Amino acid sequence: MADKRDIQNGLPYRPQLSQGTQSTYLRDVYKPLARGNIRLIELQGLRDDGVLECKLVHKLLAADRRPKYATISYTWNPKNRLTYGKYDVASKHIILDGFRTRVPDKAATILRLMFAHHRRRVWIDAICINQSDAAEKASQVQMMSDIYRSANEVAIILGPPSDLTDHFIEMLLDDRESALEEFERSPHKLIAGYSAMRENLYWTRAWTLQEISLATSANIFCGSRVVSFQTYYRFREATEMDVRSKAFAVADKTAMGFLADAAKGDRRFNADIAEERYQTGLVVKGSETGLLELLRRTRMWHNCMNPRDKLYSRFGLANDARTLLPSIDYKSSTESVFKSFAARCILLTGSLEVITFTNKTKMALPTWVPDWSSPSQDWHSRKSVLIEAIQTFSWTGKPDLRVSVDDTTLTVRGMVLETITASYAAVLRCYVTYFSPYHVPREAYSWSEIPRKGDHICALQGCDNLVFLRKVQTHYILVGRFIAWQEMLERGLFPGSKISQICADASPHLTAGEELTFEIR
Repeated sequence: MADKRDIQNGLPYRPQLSQGTQSTYLRDVYKPLARGNIRLIELQGLRDDGVLECKLVHKLLAADRRPKYATISYTWNPKNRLTYGKYDVASKHIILDGFRTRVPDKAATILRLMFAHHRRRVWIDAICINQSDAAEKASQVQMMSDIYRSANEVAIILGPPSDLTDHFIEMLLDDRESALEEFERSPHKLIAGYSAMRENLYWTRAWTLQEISLATSANIFCGSRVVSFQTYYRFREATEMDVRSKAFAVADKTAMGFLADAAKGDRRFNADIAEERYQTGLVVKGSETGLLELLRRTRMWHNCMNPRDKLYSRFGLANDARTLLPSIDYKSSTESVFKSFAARCILLTGSLEVITFTNKTKMALPTWVPDWSSPSQDWHSRKSVLIEAIQTFSWTGKPDLRVSVDDTTLTVRGMVLETITASYAAVLRCYVTYFSPYHVPREAYSWSEIPRKGDHICALQGCDNLVFLRKVQTHYILVGRFIAWQEMLERGLFPGSKISQICADASPHLTAGEELTFEIR
């Protein structure tokens, strides 16, 4: 039996169909989109059999002709249910342009929810983009920032709802001051509801960053309750004011301010995390942010069904995205997209900054190419005096950075500053002693990744970090690609290393070595 709160919203969506009802494939309903156009769904009503009747309309997105509509921001994960009770997650029928067609259950449920809340024109990616047409999908994703920026409202769909989330939202709607008073007087129930919303996986979804930050207006739909994003965010801000940081003093309290408050996705709150959240807000808020810096600040927004979307979801937020990502490509393999992006970053910027995002991966990638599907922390140096010391090296000529035609080999000039003499056991023992609290992933100290005897500590032209290189036959590979190994090096903790001791100095002075050419794969 359905929960009465679901019934209030006409949920769960259960159209009554006779057995053997024929349907048209969704892909056969679509008509080609003209350049600059998007599809919108007009919700027209419910038929006697409970089937939602809809119409697809094509609208041109132009600065002077913006149609009125709500965009849907949600997770595709069917396990993240939208109703209080259990329900069948099989695809559901709707009427679309006169055709009876099946759509994902979650999309159908959201359309029914929007209809109950009097939204009559909606954009939802699962239906408004022909997901079986890679070319159309690429074109529409390239327009995604305009789609969300042009909407009257972004509808944030959270689930699962519960008595706890209901109680929390009711308090917010009653009076934010009353909610804060109850938070102090009897916090347990309120905290439980608040935590259920704050820790929802929606906030780690890759596309959330763009969809909320570009919203003109945003509302959160959770079960039978609706609350403005602004109200929710202000409560969140107020409850965490004990973090005495400018992170919570951002003047803009609209959806954009949210970006200041979740950069790490860390459940703990301290000044360092708050500071980074604040910086994230500024990074996205300004239009002069580079794509690599944006990726560095927002790495915890990583959940996506397609790994390419970790890059594409930032497309509309960085000032150099169209240069580094000239096209949205769903036809090439994920590895090809990641390799091409890394190569463009290096060749167009004359910098090796992108290699500091690399990490151990199961993908078939060169060691200098980052796997953007991983939430792993970058290992860019946090020690400014060491960066300055590396930058004082006198190189012969400008950076000579070359990438092979197949994007597999990076050729760069560099210097070997030291060859490691410590054993694997000694380095691992140092990690266990000093860095186990960092909860470095197990892959960080696997035999293939940990710097070991015979590896080189090197400076590379165009890179502000020292790197670990290992020779394999006639080429080299990057190892030690986790922040813990950089920390060991920079704090003077790397066993048996003179360079590590120098790096730990307040004003490190590095002695240049012979310039060599490295082929890194």
